[in-house]
Amino acid sequence: MSDELEARPEDYEAVGLDPALGEGALYGRKDFLFNSAKLMAAAAAAGPFFMATKQAAAAELASLGADPIATSAINAAKKLGVGKLNKTNESGLQALDDKNFTGPLWKKLTGTDIGVTEAPFPQLYSKAVTQHLAKSSELDVFEASPVWIPDLADRGVIVPIDQWIAKYKAQATLKDYHPLYRSLMKYKSKTWGFYDDGDIWLLYYRKDIFGNAALKKAYKAKFKRDLRIPKTWPEFQETAQFITDQMAPKVYGTGMGRALGNPGNQFYFFQ
Repeated sequence: MSDELEARPEDYEAVGLDPALGEGALYGRKDFLFNSAKLMAAAAAAGPFFMATKQAAAAELASLGADPIATSAINAAKKLGVGKLNKTNESGLQALDDKNFTGPLWKKLTGTDIGVTEAPFPQLYSKAVTQHLAKSSELDVFEASPVWIPDLADRGVIVPIDQWIAKYKAQATLKDYHPLYRSLMKYKSKTWGFYDDGDIWLLYYRKDIFGNAALKKAYKAKFKRDLRIPKTWPEFQETAQFITDQMAPKVYGTGMGRALGNPGNQFYFFQ
């Protein structure tokens, strides 16, 4: 463990984490991944002591071989002896991971610097294509949305990584991914990258509305079935419209995180 900016139990509690996370070694690959995820999520709020302490813990863990995949990646990177890898990252909070955590940790473990080129999310695609057309060697790794993979692959902007998955025996890594994300890594039977960010959809609803006796009665009279939490998209639309008809303008049936021109609107159609 690093002796600089050592984390105290009260520091963990201040950011909503169990102080026991900072005690002892993290044994086992699943424990390492689970606890690391929680620590990385809290890093921005926790302050610099987390960076020094947990980077040192992760480095110690990897060097001891507790995580076979991490150890293989570290050893392979050391053998390649690459001085620096340049990658794109979404500007803002996303880029802070590579700047403040992953990048410094990777250098500590392998000696390889990580250079970060930031861009707003929609510009990450055009930056990759522009670099390719200019035959530039400025960037080595691209952060990309899965919807761009077919276009980037067919243009020759990115290359498949199956040979390296086989060479470095990284097949086990793929088993950690949900089948959906494993399939989205593939295009024309080839693998084009690894996921580092996978979203899920959560439906929040008001119990007071779905438990309202008058609304339940009106719903059953109109649709000949009980009012319930929607289980399908058609039912979602129907229920949202019903609530709007009954309660607007005070209450509307749904709220979506969409706006005109928002580049994230595409994700609402993935389901």
